Amino acid sequence: MNSNKQCVGSDPNDVIELKDIRQCGVKGIVTALYEIPVGAIWSVEAIKKHQEIIRKEGMEWTVVESLPVHEDIKKSNGNYLQQIENYKISLENLAKCRINVVTYNFMTILDWVRIDHTFANQDGSKALLFK
Repeated sequence: MNSNKQCVGSDPNDVIELKDIRQCGVKGIVTALYEIPVGAIWSVEAIKKHQEIIRKEGMEWTVVESLPVHEDIKKSNGNYLQQIENYKISLENLAKCRINVVTYNFMTILDWVRIDHTFANQDGSKALLFK
């Protein structure tokens, strides 16, 4: 990642900078801690660090895009009970940081097969379509 950029995600290929988002009048950011592996606990420290990056650009992290659900939880496999505990702790840590909205995606990989990734709306714009 270019050291001059402050991107919301951890992807080094992310080309959208927070300052670019802010200039559109955005006040609240929807994002996640993409660098933390699925199933690992989101610590208060990691959450606050991400909040501070966003606050420095004059916005607030208001919604968690996804706190990923480990496949073991979805399938009741392996170490799923510990994964559930980790998930609960992460939710509690988000609440401690005053982030109270979390969106969920519980779809397993097979559910994505039922998504049309290039559906064309009548106006020509593209969208995802669940079939």
